[in-house]
Amino acid sequence: MVHSLDPHSYLYSKKDLELIARYNQDRWGEVCLQTEYQDGLPRIKYIPPSAKGYRAGLRVGDRIVMIDGEQLAPNDRVQFRRLIRGPEGSRTTLGILRDNKPSPHRDSGRA
Repeated sequence: MVHSLDPHSYLYSKKDLELIARYNQDRWGEVCLQTEYQDGLPRIKYIPPSAKGYRAGLRVGDRIVMIDGEQLAPNDRVQFRRLIRGPEGSRTTLGILRDNKPSPHRDSGRA
């Protein structure tokens, strides 16, 4: 039985793994950015200047608190992955914190 993990690991339940596997079988697009978790929320670690999200105003350091009107639960990577993905070419709206202050919602397309 696993009792603890190093800070770079995350333990998924069987249900979560099945959900991830199902999403990986379909054709999905994702917002073009890399994230890491900080204080329970995904924080943008990298976003290429050519990305639609960058052109919409997303920046490194922004923390994502909401996707398409749904508040993110702390440290729920499965929820984040489920919400950030969608049909290729579809749009998503992200609620972000910048410098610990709410920032206007940003519209971003999925690749």
